[in-house]
Amino acid sequence: MKQIVKYIVLFLVGGAIYALCELAFRGYTFKAMAFVGGICFILCGLVNEFMDWKTPLQIQMLICAIIITAIEFVAGLILNVWLNLDMWDYSNMKFNVMGQICPQFFTAWFALALPAITLDDFIRWKFFSEEKPRYQFTFPKDNFECAALGMNGICKRYLEKCEYRYCKSRNKCGECKNYMFPADQKPCKNCKHVRR
Repeated sequence: MKQIVKYIVLFLVGGAIYALCELAFRGYTFKAMAFVGGICFILCGLVNEFMDWKTPLQIQMLICAIIITAIEFVAGLILNVWLNLDMWDYSNMKFNVMGQICPQFFTAWFALALPAITLDDFIRWKFFSEEKPRYQFTFPKDNFECAALGMNGICKRYLEKCEYRYCKSRNKCGECKNYMFPADQKPCKNCKHVRR
């Protein structure tokens, strides 16, 4: 039941914000656009539910822009082409596709994906007790595979390949606060990338 309530709230918030953006941008909107906006908001929010928090925010924004553009194209075919409702027409924009999508609005969706992602995460965190948001803007510089503690109590983030064997780092993971470092396992002296 909580999941149903959560997605109803996210749908309504997304739809309302999308409609307000249209009102501010064009001076009018349609009920169908609020519906499309709600769907877009939910799908954009799901991006980092399926991706690791370490995925750079720009990548998440790009994926959201692709999702929104795809939904806009499908909605445009239904609402504008098949039903002839003429809700929008990008025919005068360069490189448009059937007047329903164009690179210029793809750029706009990319920019709007940032507040959409962060607002979705905030709502999930504050009102539905989900994980506190944290973002990265670049890929991690290390090659650690961070996950839960392994069977031996060592955080998997500490495993780093070198040309001789796996090395164990004593640094805190940041994602795993509790860890152990068995006394019989020492960092490899031949590996230049060990963090001490």
